[in-house]
Amino acid sequence: MLRLELEKKFKLNEMQEEALKFMGENLIFNAPTGSGKTEAVLLSIPQGSKVSYLLPTITSSIFMYRRLASLGLFDVEVMTSLLHEKSRAENPMLDIKIYTPDPALIEYFTTSRRTLNEVVVMDELDNYPPMVKRVLIDYIRTDGGRTQFIVASATLDDELNRAFSKFKKISYRTDLDFIKFRTKRIEAADGYPYGEDIEEIQKIIEGVPEGKKVGFIFNSIDNLENFVSDYSPIFLKKGKLKDGFLVHHSNVDVDTRNENEKKLFNGDFKVCVSNDIISYSVDIDFDVLFLEMSDRTATNVQRLGRCNRYNVPLEKGKVNVYILSGLYSPRFIDTFDKYREEEKFSE
Repeated sequence: MLRLELEKKFKLNEMQEEALKFMGENLIFNAPTGSGKTEAVLLSIPQGSKVSYLLPTITSSIFMYRRLASLGLFDVEVMTSLLHEKSRAENPMLDIKIYTPDPALIEYFTTSRRTLNEVVVMDELDNYPPMVKRVLIDYIRTDGGRTQFIVASATLDDELNRAFSKFKKISYRTDLDFIKFRTKRIEAADGYPYGEDIEEIQKIIEGVPEGKKVGFIFNSIDNLENFVSDYSPIFLKKGKLKDGFLVHHSNVDVDTRNENEKKLFNGDFKVCVSNDIISYSVDIDFDVLFLEMSDRTATNVQRLGRCNRYNVPLEKGKVNVYILSGLYSPRFIDTFDKYREEEKFSE
């Protein structure tokens, strides 16, 4: 039984205990990142079920595959354009297929053919493209009770809450009586050399203890690449990335991307520079995070979920989130709202 296997590793929290009571029902798990949502989802699925596990990005699909395969409790298959691989368990409790929702929903939209399994998990649903969400909601509405649907997210908007009003909602908050994040704003100057800010960032990274992780998350690939180029003394040595540094986004070549994701999953890096490819359902825990703010609070909350993921009390006076201010705003970002988000998170 899955419960017994998980209890060998940790004590179930309230959300996970609640999930067992409603096994087989349509559910919404609304809880912060790092709170054990994935385990709660698995505990709510009847043993022996075939599961379609949907995630918003290829990277999050591959990470989830590696995470579930490493448990050795399930038959797991990931089906993406970058990786199609299977992992078998000796006595599988579930048969899980992991992929982004597009292929199955395009087929449903064009032919009305239903190809998702008897259990459908929609992880980080609010971060699917709007059209995908609409088709998925229609898929659920016309299902006729044949399928168990499970929604899991740290940030569900009002529209999605209304769409799934008949689902049993399991909420879980990790109300902390200690400080999890302490922020500081760093003004990124326009033009190189930057002076004090480059020295400050360099000093922060060099001060991170051995074995600890540093992350940079940007709004766009252009901003990411420009930052690495402009601040090259931090990231490059003789024109190449320093040892332990990764630059990860969808435009890197396939071999590098696969190698990066293995290193990220295994913790074989010190500094990762990326965009939102790592912000959703990716089990990375940065000790220090440099963050370019989005204009959306929900997106910034997701990005923060990659830092201090397991709620380690922050030492007095220590800063672990540095807000990179003054960077160019891509056309899809509302500059005023971005600035307002900087003010909010800086407080």
